[in-house]
Amino acid sequence: MQKFALSFSLALFLLFPSAVQAQQAVALDSVQISLWPEYDRPSLLVIYDFMLSPQTSLPANLQFRIPRSAGEPYAVAMRGADGGLVNLAYESRLADDWLWISFTTPVPEIRIEYYDPSLARQDDRRSFEFLWPGDYLVRAMKIQVQQPLSASPMEIQIQQIAANGGASQPLGMGSGRQGDDGLVYYDTLIGEIPAGSAVKVSAVYQKPDNLLSFNAQPVQPSQPLTPQTAGRTTITGLVPWILGSLGVLLIAGGAFWYWQSGYGLSSPQKKRPARRRKTVSPAQNEGGEVYCSQCGKRANPGDLFCRVCGAKLRTE
Repeated sequence: MQKFALSFSLALFLLFPSAVQAQQAVALDSVQISLWPEYDRPSLLVIYDFMLSPQTSLPANLQFRIPRSAGEPYAVAMRGADGGLVNLAYESRLADDWLWISFTTPVPEIRIEYYDPSLARQDDRRSFEFLWPGDYLVRAMKIQVQQPLSASPMEIQIQQIAANGGASQPLGMGSGRQGDDGLVYYDTLIGEIPAGSAVKVSAVYQKPDNLLSFNAQPVQPSQPLTPQTAGRTTITGLVPWILGSLGVLLIAGGAFWYWQSGYGLSSPQKKRPARRRKTVSPAQNEGGEVYCSQCGKRANPGDLFCRVCGAKLRTE
């Protein structure tokens, strides 16, 4: 069924080349087509990276088509001055098996992404077919296929189909290379593709599970990490902070120990018990004579009060 739909779309493309002829004024200096099956969805992620030719006047009005079954594109964007992608406003319309995307770009570098749900599954066997419809002249085309996680080596064939229906001999993509993300990639530089010529890519592989490649990707920095990277602190920069923190901890620990040991306490001295002394009352001398504590007059034995001033005598 998948091959029939692709063949039907190709037949429509060959029978109605007027859309192609109307866009021959625009040329693409380079096109990279990235095909990533089962990357972050159980379908085929298709990524177009276009560079308009220097002869193309800007802003340029462009039209591209993607399979109708893909629905609306995931992204239509241009490359900004800072290297980032900026979304472009676009319009879409359905025509036969295609969804046409129209937009205006003020810069020569653009990207389109969409998901093709036609990835076929039969037990562990997976297969897909991709068709570049050939709406513009491409001076240099590169095709990249990403091998899914835990998949067997892929069997890939590329075939160029001319506007008159003639097809070239299918070409393989050879063995893949391992990328920085750990996944295997197949790359082929095709060269110039005339306007009106289609390119078909067919791939078959085995995959024993449904794991998506994106889930196993390591987190990558958005730019190379250097000592000048904003927000990054090196070990050398941390040394003063580490030493300062250790000094504060040592001072605090010493003060706590000093306080706990009692050396730093200004506690009142322990009172020594006063040594009891046998005292003689100021009113009585060693001879047993009693004197008045007020006027000092000696009292007679047996007196309780001073005979002179009347004060009570202390006889104890």
